[in-house]
Amino acid sequence: MGLFGRLFRRKVNWDEIDGNASIYPDAAISLFTVTSENGETFTGWVDKGYIDYEFKAYCPYNFLIKVDLNDHIAAANTDLDMGSVEDYFLAELRQIGVTHMVARIATAQGMNIEFYHENYKHTKARLGELMTEDGRLVSFTCEINDDTKWRAVHGLMAVE
Repeated sequence: MGLFGRLFRRKVNWDEIDGNASIYPDAAISLFTVTSENGETFTGWVDKGYIDYEFKAYCPYNFLIKVDLNDHIAAANTDLDMGSVEDYFLAELRQIGVTHMVARIATAQGMNIEFYHENYKHTKARLGELMTEDGRLVSFTCEINDDTKWRAVHGLMAVE
């Protein structure tokens, strides 16, 4: 989808969605390990409750957040753990709109978190603010993709 489509996509009125459906599916967390190119083993999780999620097209924006847990900002926060980082981003992004945290993978630098969101413009702006905020919890970068079929996490959903 082009820039025009991303900026002017109609926002979903979740209250109009079938009353029997849930905006957030029941969690089905699956843990896994991955081996890096240099042989390091890392852990991750994926929420397989999203495999057949019927509203993927309404949250088409994939935000891959890459968190650096080795820099001076993370080192200054001795109580920092991956769960608190996940909670931080989830709380910030849910203030903007429907946010799905689908997976997390540990990396040599820290962690990667896969989110899907309904709003491109406001989510991108908020993440930009968080990146530069004084007193931020962590340093991170973000890759954003238009992904209506959630292909970015397809391989993770197949992990056993």
